[in-house]
Amino acid sequence: MMKVGLFKSLSIVTLASLMLSSCGSIINGSTQEITIKTQPNNASIKIFDSSKNPVYSGSSPTTLEVDRSEGFFKGATYLVQISEKGYETKELTIKSSASGWYLAGNLLLGGLIGWLIIDPATGGMWTLSPEDINAELAKDVSVLGDNDGLMIVLREQLPDSKFEELNLRPID
Repeated sequence: MMKVGLFKSLSIVTLASLMLSSCGSIINGSTQEITIKTQPNNASIKIFDSSKNPVYSGSSPTTLEVDRSEGFFKGATYLVQISEKGYETKELTIKSSASGWYLAGNLLLGGLIGWLIIDPATGGMWTLSPEDINAELAKDVSVLGDNDGLMIVLREQLPDSKFEELNLRPID
């Protein structure tokens, strides 16, 4: 008789823990590590949240932790600005999407409370991408002088946008 009661109690505890699970929060947590490397090294990095509030300011290479969400059922989005003197500034976006652990884990393990309350509240339902950024900055080619002289620039050094903006044509 004792064995049946113990088995029944363990079954209830196991079932309850599965029903109250929150796979995204357990596996992911509320923050995510982002790694940023640049070419050239020591470039200036600034990160802003979706409200344009600064989240980070430093130089590359760096690894930092950022929040996965901006609120209940609202994934985080970040703007990354990478700049270095003599190079064109590069802007990248880090976006959130629903985590596989949140979708499949809660579905398979029956975590209705995890799916509707815990993971959305903690941010564990989101994954950020890209989580590894390798940015190569292009050299900044600016027009020098007052356009009254001759300037020779290798075509490879001039970005397409600048080539068209200056209405240049290649010499055959």
